[in-house]
Amino acid sequence: MKKIFTVLALAMISVMSWATVSISVNPNVIDFGTVNLDENGEAESNWSKAVLSWSGLIEWCSVFVDTLNAPAATAGVEFRITSDDGTEDYDSDYWYGGDAYTDPTSPNVWVKFYAIEAGQYSVKYGFYSYEDEDWEIKSSYAELLVKVNVLPYGETTGVEHAKAEVKATKMLRNGQVLIHRNGEKYSLMGTKVE
Repeated sequence: MKKIFTVLALAMISVMSWATVSISVNPNVIDFGTVNLDENGEAESNWSKAVLSWSGLIEWCSVFVDTLNAPAATAGVEFRITSDDGTEDYDSDYWYGGDAYTDPTSPNVWVKFYAIEAGQYSVKYGFYSYEDEDWEIKSSYAELLVKVNVLPYGETTGVEHAKAEVKATKMLRNGQVLIHRNGEKYSLMGTKVE
């Protein structure tokens, strides 16, 4: 009986030592949408948050972040990322030590942008660890995509123009509510009324 328990214990230790490292970020896309430059030619967002989580980290293997495809230095936008509460504006590639001596940092990922030129911009961040303490082979990769569409001061999108051109009024006729739009009359259900 002791042999069975010994074999089971060794099997459990073996399985635990081969546990897979898992890193994920949720959401994996932060879209700031469409924004306009202000009268000073600037647009800046507040910090937006995603949640980074990990499990099965091997001691000393850590969690890191790389910027995978930042806009060129001459682009009209700058993206910022931080692992704290979003009040500090700094970049760091080392997020957690992965050992018993290092308290894990907040699993929150905070990002923001500052733009000075119109355009469509995006940046991708990759979160990863290593297979072992040699730090040679990356493992468990998660990506976060951050996007923004910046318009010049005062410009609107075509969709907003189309919405602005459509005017509708409601009227009550013979106890029925009718909607009058573009010279046509419709019921509340959307059927055309003659």
